[in-house]
Amino acid sequence: MRHSRPHDPRAPRVSASRPPPPFSTPPRSHVMLWCLIVLFLAVKEGGAAGRVTQGPTFTIEPPRHLHFTNSSGAVVDCMAEGVPAPALFWTTGDGRRVEQVEGLREVAANGSLVFPPFPAHRYDAHVHASTYTCRASSPAGTLLATPTLVRAVVVGHYEVQVYDQVVMTGNTAVLRCAVPSYVQEYVTVTSWVHDRSFNIYPSLHGDGKYHMTADGELHVLEVGAPDGLSRFQCRTLHGLTRRTQLSNTPARIIITEPQGTVPPKIRERTRRVVAEAGARVTLPCVAQSHPPPTYMWYKGATALTGSSGVWTVGGSLVLERVGVADAGEYICVANNTVGETRYSAHLLVTRPLSVQVTPREVQVDAGATRATVPRVRGARGHCYLDEGWKYAQSQV
Repeated sequence: MRHSRPHDPRAPRVSASRPPPPFSTPPRSHVMLWCLIVLFLAVKEGGAAGRVTQGPTFTIEPPRHLHFTNSSGAVVDCMAEGVPAPALFWTTGDGRRVEQVEGLREVAANGSLVFPPFPAHRYDAHVHASTYTCRASSPAGTLLATPTLVRAVVVGHYEVQVYDQVVMTGNTAVLRCAVPSYVQEYVTVTSWVHDRSFNIYPSLHGDGKYHMTADGELHVLEVGAPDGLSRFQCRTLHGLTRRTQLSNTPARIIITEPQGTVPPKIRERTRRVVAEAGARVTLPCVAQSHPPPTYMWYKGATALTGSSGVWTVGGSLVLERVGVADAGEYICVANNTVGETRYSAHLLVTRPLSVQVTPREVQVDAGATRATVPRVRGARGHCYLDEGWKYAQSQV
């Protein structure tokens, strides 16, 4: 027999309750939403502590020089990358931001600088003969590209001429192609035409009679009476339009017979020759005398004899491949039995400048300073250190 306990009114009432329902999985969309919220908060919190950034670097850098014609127009590309992605814009030589000039200049959405074709009367030196710099900027820093020198050329008619030369028999005749000054920068003498049929091209040694130099001169060696019957024209190429053109009127060599002996005389004055390292250089030396002169070349006080990479053609000295060590003063001595004369040329050899910044990669705290030293290598050139580049500390 069971006995029940008396009811205590002070005891808490216990009511029967249902067991808790089993755990239910929230919808997948809710889970994704919460993950995104947590990720956003984590990135935000981590960014406040130390955000990872990467300064701009150019993936496509503009050229140093851009020449184009008014009929072709041109596009200068500039692209950069970084974290965050940098914004691209252009500035002129005086630092002002490039603005659109209707029909002459515009900046494309991808950062390219566009010069549309334009009529000759709309040529504007402030637009078409100016210096432009592409800049990539982001919160991580600003990077400047090498300045681009832009030159637009208005295409027009031009003529080239070759003039007759008077030469004493047995000497060297020098024929030059006269190109108008306003297109000299773009026109190259590519060959000479002898009697409208025989082509003469630049060569290292010539053929014993004709020697076309790298700068377009034609030397006719040991001229005689038959050379007075020949006619010569020069052929040119316009580097922008790719148009070839012959000189209008053929030139001739007028042969003279001297009366008695004549000491050597050089018409050329002292000249300065600038060449890039690795180029072929011809230093001309042409004298007129009777009897015809012999030639001797010196570098400083050292006589130059036939050595590897150095030889003479007629009286001209040919250096096959110049280096920085070849720079200096060269003296040509022309003499015959009745006298001598001298001619000097100063050779300047250049090579491209290169800049190396050390250390190449640094990691510093925001607001700190770090010394970066650019090492400049090159010869006979100029290095422009733009804003922010100094041989001192620069703030990061």
